[in-house]
Amino acid sequence: MPNHVHVLVSPGENVSLNRIVAGWKRYSATRINARRGASGALWQKDYFDRLIRDWDHFMNVSRYVRRNPLKAKLPEGSFMVFEAPWVTRLLS
Repeated sequence: MPNHVHVLVSPGENVSLNRIVAGWKRYSATRINARRGASGALWQKDYFDRLIRDWDHFMNVSRYVRRNPLKAKLPEGSFMVFEAPWVTRLLS
């Protein structure tokens, strides 16, 4: 998406989601700013998280994430979708 990212992640035991997201933001902002020849803040300070409660919820969210670029009418090739192979098989 041009202005946000969707990620389904399952942190391990004793792993803070805050630290995971902070690491992603730091790494991606550094790389994006380097490519743009820019510097400074790129991401919002906070993030929105949701607890996946059961298998049906997981499947619904997976379908939503997959369809989101099409719903936003983004042209093919202007976005990237990465799915674990087992998720791709389930959604096919």
